[in-house]
Amino acid sequence: MFMGPLTVYLGGLFGPRRILLVSAAGFTLVCGLLPFIHNYNLLIAAVVLAGLASGTFYPLTLTFALRNIPLRFLPFTLAFYATFVDMGVNIAPSLYGWYRDHLSWHWMFWNSALITPLMMACIYWGIPASPAPKKSGAAPSFAGLLYAGAAFGMLFAVLDQGERLDWWRSGTITALAIGAGLLLLAAMVRRLRGPNPLVDLQFLLRRNTLLSGSALILFRFCLLATIILVPQSLSVQGFEADQIGPAVIWIALPSLP
Repeated sequence: MFMGPLTVYLGGLFGPRRILLVSAAGFTLVCGLLPFIHNYNLLIAAVVLAGLASGTFYPLTLTFALRNIPLRFLPFTLAFYATFVDMGVNIAPSLYGWYRDHLSWHWMFWNSALITPLMMACIYWGIPASPAPKKSGAAPSFAGLLYAGAAFGMLFAVLDQGERLDWWRSGTITALAIGAGLLLLAAMVRRLRGPNPLVDLQFLLRRNTLLSGSALILFRFCLLATIILVPQSLSVQGFEADQIGPAVIWIALPSLP
């Protein structure tokens, strides 16, 4: 959530290939070192760095695909992309459970450290290098995008931890919500005072954009049933982590035609 707006700025300024390669290299390094960190504060800081690096993957890879895939193949591209993303989210608990029972918890991180270099090879050979940015017109500013990214990150924390911390009875949730509102206001003021030439906000007001965004929000909301509710219910009933995947399939079978 934090890196999403900044990724737009970085990708437009330096090109998706360069940003993806640097981010993937940093993500691989951090994931390879995470199992060797035994200090809690340092562990949290490393996980934050890994999250910031991986936050560039989805926006830049999808943007590159949308700009370069022929229009007749665009629906299939989006379908495959969404399928693989959601498949990874649902398979991860079963895979981590298998790692825990048959290997060790270290492989939860080493798994990414081994797979990400393959992605780097695909980026290196599949995405052409972008030309050096030309200095013309107004200079792009990242200030508004930084405010927006921080605001979205804080809003995500509010929605993610609100139930656990009892919503507005928690000073933490209240502070995060107020801070997010102030940062969004600052981002809007910064946008009005100095529009960023790399970002076209008018695109968000188009009918197709609004329809696709609404459909995506509805889809992600419905997906919570498999990502959160079903695993939590199964864990309460005594299922192990590596049994959740088969159990979800077993529950879904009666609803299939």
